[in-house]
Amino acid sequence: LDQVRAEFLHQTADRMKDISAHTRPLWWYLPFLPLVFFPWGYKPSFWASLVARDNNMGRKQWLFLMIWLVPAFLFLSVIATKKFHYLLPLVPPLVIGISGLLTGRDRPVRPWDNHLAGLIIIISGLFLYVYRTFTAHTHNQWLDQVSLLLPAAVVASGLLIICARSTDRVHAIKIMALGSLMVLFSVYTALLAAPRPFTRLDQISHVIADLQKSGVPVGHLGSHREQFEFMGRLTRPLDD
Repeated sequence: LDQVRAEFLHQTADRMKDISAHTRPLWWYLPFLPLVFFPWGYKPSFWASLVARDNNMGRKQWLFLMIWLVPAFLFLSVIATKKFHYLLPLVPPLVIGISGLLTGRDRPVRPWDNHLAGLIIIISGLFLYVYRTFTAHTHNQWLDQVSLLLPAAVVASGLLIICARSTDRVHAIKIMALGSLMVLFSVYTALLAAPRPFTRLDQISHVIADLQKSGVPVGHLGSHREQFEFMGRLTRPLDD
C-alpha cells in the first residue's frame, strides 16, 4: 500500500502542490527555451521561413500546433514541481513545427546557415574541456571520470557542421542532423558511464544482504522505495 501511495499519489497529486522537493518558480522553464530549439532555431533560414510564412503548413495546421503546445506549456509552468524532462510531451508538436519551417522553402540557403550552431557546439566542447580538466569537482566527483574524448567529440561535431557547408537546403539539414546526433551520442555515452560507479545499487544491496545473513541489524535514513530489497534479494525488509 505504501508503494502504491508513493507512486500514484505522491508522484501525481502531490506534484500539484508546494510540498515537493522540486518546487520551482513560474518562469523556471523560460531560460531553457534556447536549448529546446537548439540547433534548428539557430539557423537563419529557420527564422526567415517563420517571418515570411513560407512553409509547407497551412494556417489550420499551425493553429492546431499552437493549441497543442501553448496550453500544455502553460500548464506545466503553473504546476509547482518542475524538472527539465517534464517538457518531453511538448517534443512532438515542436518537431512537427520545426520540420515544417525547415522544409517549406525550396530556395537555396546561405553557405553559413549552420555556422552559428556549429560555433556554439565548439565553444561548449572547449568549455567542457576546461571545466573537466581545471576545476575541482568537490560535490560532483563523478565528473573526474568523464573521458576527455567527450569534449574532443563535441568539438569535432561542431567542426563538421561548419566545414561541411552547403547551399542545398536538404543537404544542410542532413549535415546539422549528423552533427547533432554525434553530440548527443557522445554526451549520452560519456555521462552515462561516468557516474555509474557512484550510483549502482546492486553492490550495496548485496552488502546489505550479507550483513542481514550475519545477523547485523541494518537501517536506512530516509525512504529507499524498496530498491535494496529487490536488487539484493533481501529476505527481511529494510527499516527506514
